[in-house]
Amino acid sequence: MAIVALIIGGARGVDLYLDRNAVNDLEAARTAMAATPDGGVKVVVYSTQWCGVCKKAKAWLTKNDIPFEERDVETSRSAASEYRSLNPRGGVPTIDVEGDVMVGFSEGQLARMIAGAAKKHSGT
Repeated sequence: MAIVALIIGGARGVDLYLDRNAVNDLEAARTAMAATPDGGVKVVVYSTQWCGVCKKAKAWLTKNDIPFEERDVETSRSAASEYRSLNPRGGVPTIDVEGDVMVGFSEGQLARMIAGAAKKHSGT
């Protein structure tokens, strides 16, 4: 089982909840990605160097052998422009999985997004 932290904001700070389906979602994402003709799904992580949640998201992707492109929104004007068009309200990480966008990080949700994109690639 995986514990996933979501930032709720305000005085509540960070709430933790148990995502019982995260492991199953990750396995589904891996299976779907393996079935794609080109071998993968395009994942872009818009981040900053100081963002702890960004580091967790990138570490999770790396640990699970999911290729991604990192774009630092503070050091690249083009990345900042893309990021603002995807997420006008701001907030990092912003993760783009072939047009499906997540602000923040949830292992289960990201795995489901990747699995969905991979299934579109494979035609299933």
